Amino acid sequence: MTAPSRLMTLVSLACALPNLSMTHNDLSDRYGILDNEDYIMMENQDHPALNSVVGDGPSWKSYNRWLCFPADSMTLDCRDHESDQSWNLIDPEERDGMGFYAVMDVSHEGLYYRFESPGWFSYENCHQQIDEIQELLDGQKGICVFAADIPSEEDLNGAEEGNSSAWVFYGIKSLAGKSMAPIYEAVELYHGPL
Repeated sequence: MTAPSRLMTLVSLACALPNLSMTHNDLSDRYGILDNEDYIMMENQDHPALNSVVGDGPSWKSYNRWLCFPADSMTLDCRDHESDQSWNLIDPEERDGMGFYAVMDVSHEGLYYRFESPGWFSYENCHQQIDEIQELLDGQKGICVFAADIPSEEDLNGAEEGNSSAWVFYGIKSLAGKSMAPIYEAVELYHGPL
């Protein structure tokens, strides 16, 4: 990353932090989960995790950031991509195919956050991902999610923020361990310890 690009990233993060703390309360790491490498990975993003389709409505970009919550505020589920129906309500004979995605729902201090996996999986792979996340949650006080927000129509039109938000998650970490999307595992290995 070039020096001007790095400076712009740091300026953008510095400008976003006051806004984040005002609109989403304090979601910083109060649990001692994140380390210096986690923050460096967040600061060294050289491209957005999500962005709008060129020429399709207002232009937007979203970078991943760490958000931390009490572990007991999170529920996990696999959902069907067509109906958004919970996996346990779907007929077992219809659980084949690549149409399921992992969901982490968080209700915290009067706000609701929905974190969705970046892709669809088979029923078995989605359930395996949920089991891995559950292992990171079990017996923990806090959990941190590395995610990019999906702006709502209200966000794009400048309206005041509501009580819910949607995110795509690329990683999750607790004191019990860490699970990152492969692209971020590679970034972490490339940058190495500082």
